Amino acid sequence: MFSIVAMILVLGVTVSLAATLVYILSKYFGNLPPGPAKMKKEVNKLKASVATWFGDLVPWDTEEMEKLSLNQLNNKIQKGLQRSGKGIFTSIYHEPMIAYAFKKYAGKNQALVYAKTSHHEYAFRINGSNVDVWMDDRPLGKLKEDGTLLGAKTMKPIARLGQSLDTKALPIVVNDRNLATLTLPGNEKSLNPRAFELLNKMDEKEEAVLLSLAILEMVKPEVEKVK
Repeated sequence: MFSIVAMILVLGVTVSLAATLVYILSKYFGNLPPGPAKMKKEVNKLKASVATWFGDLVPWDTEEMEKLSLNQLNNKIQKGLQRSGKGIFTSIYHEPMIAYAFKKYAGKNQALVYAKTSHHEYAFRINGSNVDVWMDDRPLGKLKEDGTLLGAKTMKPIARLGQSLDTKALPIVVNDRNLATLTLPGNEKSLNPRAFELLNKMDEKEEAVLLSLAILEMVKPEVEKVK
């Protein structure tokens, strides 16, 4: 009688351990970096996680861009097997301007980022030291380790993150024009810091490219918080 009870207990423990192992493995393999076929589905999941915020985003224009700050609303980080986060960057008047969400994957520096303003959507596939960039569902370019953004069609430089002696601000150059400097997160001089110092006028295309680099740099510290 005792041996039967013991066998039942052992069997129960074994089944429980097996179920736990299956759960952990499913979470792990579900957290592998997405291939091309899975990429779109993963972006759509990130988009869905912040979609309820889209209607509140301030209509974008150059004047509003100058008001963009590094402050955030609804900032949330999830650690563990499902490493992810989301939030909203606001204006200096605390109006929602950029909604974003990200997910980190197994492996070194592997992540996917989705971001939306009122007029553009961006997606970033971080793969080690390189980043593939999409805008409005189309490939925009590839950001190399040295900060150069190569155009998706030409594979020639269209923008770059500049070098600066002042490590608190990052120059952003588009079409060889120094358009703005971005205050790097963690180096704010006030409680309500502006994200940009705009240096030159830009057309809509230049602004869209500049924003792709700026948003990535703004979100990267949030991604790096998730170990």
